[in-house]
Amino acid sequence: MAEFKNKEEYEKWKEEKIRLSKEQKEKEAEEARIKEVEKEAEEIRNKQKEEKTREEEKTKFEIAKKLVTLINCPTCSNKISVNAATCPKCGEPMTEDIKSTATDKAVKDEVNDQRTKQKDKVPAERQNKNNASGGLPDKARSYRLVISIALIVLLCGAGGMYLFKGVNYGLRNQVTTFIKKLDDIKYGFRVGMSYIDFKNQNFEIQKNINRIEETFSGSKNHSDLSSQLISSLVSAKVSANVLDCIWQYEIKRSSMAIAGIVSVSDPDSAVSLCVMNYTYDNRHLKNNQFYKNIYSKLENYEKVILPQRHQEGIASIEEAKRNQVTDYFMEIKRCEELQKNLFNKYLVDFMSMYSEEVDKIQLALK
Repeated sequence: MAEFKNKEEYEKWKEEKIRLSKEQKEKEAEEARIKEVEKEAEEIRNKQKEEKTREEEKTKFEIAKKLVTLINCPTCSNKISVNAATCPKCGEPMTEDIKSTATDKAVKDEVNDQRTKQKDKVPAERQNKNNASGGLPDKARSYRLVISIALIVLLCGAGGMYLFKGVNYGLRNQVTTFIKKLDDIKYGFRVGMSYIDFKNQNFEIQKNINRIEETFSGSKNHSDLSSQLISSLVSAKVSANVLDCIWQYEIKRSSMAIAGIVSVSDPDSAVSLCVMNYTYDNRHLKNNQFYKNIYSKLENYEKVILPQRHQEGIASIEEAKRNQVTDYFMEIKRCEELQKNLFNKYLVDFMSMYSEEVDKIQLALK
């Protein structure tokens, strides 16, 4: 109540909040209904597709039946014309039912024969390769291949040794399994992902990067590319952690009532706290070779970028004070947007820091 001039203003604010909450619930219900309709439509499309496939198979089967010219006699298995009235060998009369059954069987046998031929094609191709290689067995050809590779490496000398300067194979495999998740956060932030989505994806990323740290950071025999890759992973992890901290402060601030421009504050102190909390709590990692890059960036941000952002924030607030609108609700909405925009600048800074490291990771894997 202390933030409002009178009870009437408070009641108006309260009604507006209730109205907005109701609209949000209606919007969510409408989105849920649309998703349900889309799901039903997808099920119908799948069902129609299955029915179409069955009809096509049935049509193909009927066409194949018309192309059959010879069938087997059900009594003596002698091949006879599909138009024959009786079997010329045993005299069995060929009724329409018998012809239809025999025709179906002939079509199915033909399909099975085609499948068998397809399976036999692979061993035949393998045998052709063996013949082309001089008839050598697989084991002998493997030995010859190994010897050839060894000779090539020895002849290449220093050029061959360059092969071992790339990213560690095991490290590459582990990072490849979750590189898409790293990129999803970068893309999701650009299109307006929610904090809950970010939190869930970030949890998986932190878990994967921590596992890689435990596995590979203890070794001193990394190539330069492997070391750079681990450093970028660690930098992405820390950037996401600081971003998460700032986002939490933004959510807490947006949940508080804003009565006017006097309630808007620059979030530089909250951002500074997020950075200091990480650097101070983990100060033992400052000299770690994989953390030097991100610690240098955080120190530069705190000394150079943060004061700039603070001055920009103060200027935006002063500008808003000079341009206040008379309509109370419009002024409240304008102040809420201003507060959100002030936080967004810091969120964008750390998302840019995160995205830069993800780009480095993707480049190292190429």
